[in-house]
Amino acid sequence: MQNTNTLFFQEEILCDKKYNIEDNKQIFLNSGNNLILFKGSSFLDKNIEIEKKKNVKLSDLKKLNNNKINILYCSDQNYFVGLFASLCSVIKNTQYLENLHFNFIIPDSGSEDFLFLITKLQNILNCVLDKTVVYINENIIPESIKKSKCYNGGEHLLNIGNFSRMIIGEIFNYKKLIYLDADSICQCDLYLKLHNFNLKFDLYSLKQNINHEKRENRIILRMKNIINITPEWKNIINKDIDGECYAFMGAPFITDCTKWVGVIEKLIKIIKLHNKFEGGLYKLFTMSLQNIIFYEKTGDIKDIVCSLPDLGSTRKKWNSEQIENSDILDWSGSYKPWFKNGLYKDIWNNYDILNLKTNKEIFFKKKTIETFQ
Repeated sequence: MQNTNTLFFQEEILCDKKYNIEDNKQIFLNSGNNLILFKGSSFLDKNIEIEKKKNVKLSDLKKLNNNKINILYCSDQNYFVGLFASLCSVIKNTQYLENLHFNFIIPDSGSEDFLFLITKLQNILNCVLDKTVVYINENIIPESIKKSKCYNGGEHLLNIGNFSRMIIGEIFNYKKLIYLDADSICQCDLYLKLHNFNLKFDLYSLKQNINHEKRENRIILRMKNIINITPEWKNIINKDIDGECYAFMGAPFITDCTKWVGVIEKLIKIIKLHNKFEGGLYKLFTMSLQNIIFYEKTGDIKDIVCSLPDLGSTRKKWNSEQIENSDILDWSGSYKPWFKNGLYKDIWNNYDILNLKTNKEIFFKKKTIETFQ
């Protein structure tokens, strides 16, 4: 019986033009006997020959690498509405597009929609992005994750797109990568912000320790608010977790992908333990897991970029100066800008050049128990 915690690759020569994305790389990741496709440059290490439809372990393949600043998006189809506005904002605000490499991890079920939309976006903006597209199939998700639940986490997207950011260490060897949520807008030149910065921590994200005289502008969150404090953490990450420590936002984050060693193993161990406890061991999904796995290995992203979160939350009241002076705006919260009743819509609408917004309204749900979608 195959170990579902191991990613396997297959190679098959396909000439179907619907998967043509110029000469850029495409990868299909799956588990079991389903198809995994490589196109573009060779990913093979050690000159290993792969026969048609032969399973090959990940360790036999060379991880993707380049000398550029890498941008990463992970998204399900229902978040394409945000992804392409966010992507547009990155493109429009950089003078050095040729020095950026764009990476996308999406479910294989969304491949045709994705290729149609990214081709349309490139045509409108008159550019061709240097990019890698990774399609993943639901079969790659271990059963322990599919059985998992998030408790009172405000519907924090327990799905393939959200999970896939956790496997970047299995695919990429990039020394400098910034992950952007699909519900974010970039207002700076990411190349200028990142290319000269030396990463001293494994991960950089926004530290939740921002006090303010106005309650609605405070960003205070401690580890005890997103996880249960238990002696079990020492068995998993070799450290006890101090519940009074400040937590970090799940996105955006900047990282060296070579530091993501053993992340999948730790993640599976945490989730299996989480599933055994009534009420679970963590409140959120990726945000909690990132804070656990990279505990005491995370730096404050404000040293690199100014990130403003919670634009999708009615509890925060940001003024025009705060918004204009931020490099990255993140619509964490339920009221995404593409909804009819979304917040700070005027900023986001400037980048929705594919006109993907909806006339539907969104309603916030409290005390939810979220299962894998």
